[in-house]
This record gives sequence, C-alpha cells and structure tokens, in this order.
Amino acid sequence: MNVELLKQLGNIGQIAGIRESRLLRGRGEGIAIAEFYNAAGLRFTVVPDRCMDLFDLSYKGVNLGFQSKNGLTSPQAFCPSDGEFSEQWPGGMLVTCGLGNVGGHATNGGQFPTHGRISHVPAQNFGTETYWDGERYLLRARGEVHQTKMYSRHLSIRRTIETELNSRVIRLHAVLTNFEAEDEPYMLLYHFNFGYPLLQADTLVEASKAERTPMNELSTDYHHMMAPVDGRGEELYFRTNLGSRACGVVYNERLELGAAAEQYPAALSGGMQQRVAIARALAYDAPVLLLDEPFRALDAALRARVIACIAAETQGRTLVLATHDPADADALGCTVYAYAGGTFRCGVP
Repeated sequence: MNVELLKQLGNIGQIAGIRESRLLRGRGEGIAIAEFYNAAGLRFTVVPDRCMDLFDLSYKGVNLGFQSKNGLTSPQAFCPSDGEFSEQWPGGMLVTCGLGNVGGHATNGGQFPTHGRISHVPAQNFGTETYWDGERYLLRARGEVHQTKMYSRHLSIRRTIETELNSRVIRLHAVLTNFEAEDEPYMLLYHFNFGYPLLQADTLVEASKAERTPMNELSTDYHHMMAPVDGRGEELYFRTNLGSRACGVVYNERLELGAAAEQYPAALSGGMQQRVAIARALAYDAPVLLLDEPFRALDAALRARVIACIAAETQGRTLVLATHDPADADALGCTVYAYAGGTFRCGVP
C-alpha cells in the first residue's frame, strides 16, 4: 500500500476506480457497463452484457477506438441475418467473434451469423474489484460467457480484464472450456477496432510477419492509413501469420501516440521491436528503469523523439542507461560512468 499517496487523498476513487451502471435510454437502454479509470489517464468501458467486450477506450482524453453509427446497442438473443448485422453492430475497441464461426454470414449446415454469436451473449457471475496488492493498486473485472445449444454445444470463456493505478496497459486473460464429453471445434477472433483521432491519414500500421494477400484492388499500402474518400470501399488483406503468435501496433506520429496489441513482438521489424520494448517499459510505473542500448535501429529523427519521450516519462524515477553514445546520456541528463581499466569511473568520457 502506498501510504504516502493515501495521505494526499480523501478517497482513492479520486484518481482510480471502477464505476458500474446501466444505460437509461436509446438503443442500449438497460445495458450494464463498468467504466475503468486510473491515474495514468487510461479510461475504458467493459460491457458485461456483450461478452465483457471493450467499448470506449481513451488515453489522456484522446479517443483510440472506433464506434459505429449504431452506438452501443442491446445484445440480440438471436443473432441477425447478414443484412441486419450492419444495423445493430456497435463497434467498440474490442469485439469478441466466434465461437461457431468468424467472418461473413453463412448457411452451410446451419445458420452462421456474421462473426458468430458470442459477442451477443451476456456474462454470468460478473464482478469487479479494486484492491492493494503490496505497492500495486489493481482494478479488475471477472466473468464467464457461455455459448450453448440444446443437446449439443456448451463452450465457455472465463475472462479477466485488469489494469493498475499508474499503468497504460490493459491485461486480458481468457480460458476457453468445452463442457461436453466430445471434442468441439471452435473459432475465436479478437476484433480490434481503432478509430479517430488515432487513425488518420498516414497513421502507421505494423504487424507481425505474415503472408499478406490483398483482397481487392484498393488494398495497395498495408502500412499506412489513407484519408477518407467518399464512396471508396474498404482496404482488406488476408493474413497468414508466419509464427504461432501475432502482435500489432498502430502509431500516429503527429500525435506521438500509439496502441499495441501484443504477445510476441519479436515478429515485428527491428525498429518497431525497439519502440514496442521502450513503450512497454515506460507503461509500468516502476521506480527504476533499465535501458540497454535502447536507441539502436532508430534513425536520427526518431531517436530524438524517443529520447524526448523517455525524458518526459521518467521524471522522478531512476534511469539506468547503457549506451556507446555519450550524447544519449547527455540528452537524458544522466551522470556518466565509464568502464575503464577494470573499474567504473564517474565522469570519464
């Protein structure tokens, strides 16, 4: 428990917490939501009535996610046909797709609505909690989502979503369970939907190494967003990952703001790997930050921006930097220790 911090507060809810409520009006009337907020400026909404998916997401007042014109709509007990899907799909930062199918509407061997049924299923045993774990203050939601069919299918996702007091990271953990005696095939897709102002013309999109197949003639530049054009269709790519795990980064250079959904960033390019590693280190409110040659693989312009970001984000924290370039240490205001003659000497160039 951070006693010094608590001395300055009336209630920890001034700077971090979870607020549970229900919407009163509109197409989402009655929907339960849980709004997370913390001292780092991270805010997001978990919707237990829609598979515990994430709807709103912002950082320091800047929106990161996409919402459809429909807004947050009530889940449908029976999923709509393909033509009705676009009239009720809410969008949101994360939509879970599956478990019987993902992709477009199909009728081969049964009814398979667009992106499956699971996002329409309310969570059971949903609850939230906030508590101190040593020096860490945790904000957490838990619940179970069951997709069932009489006499046959019973699949469940047990999900935990959490962040911390000063963190810019959302951790999502899920366990998929088959409650039937026989093996059950399934499909599962985490549909991330980034939006304006994070997504603008020339926003950089980087993802793990994969074979990419353009799905139409408009799909010509995988790595950069285009400005909106009236009447223009979607850019679509079919990806086959070359590794067992995937990660992706969306970065707006003008805003100097990005978001990453990552598991194994080693599949990214060298420069992007480096930026993901630095961002991940800065995202945690650790009192000591260790950086070993953090600026390799970065060009001069990007190097300067990253140095400025590190300097701003490490105020009041201890920074230990290993580098072959004394200019890096000078730019970050470090006391220089050089290794010479078998000993470390302070101030030796």
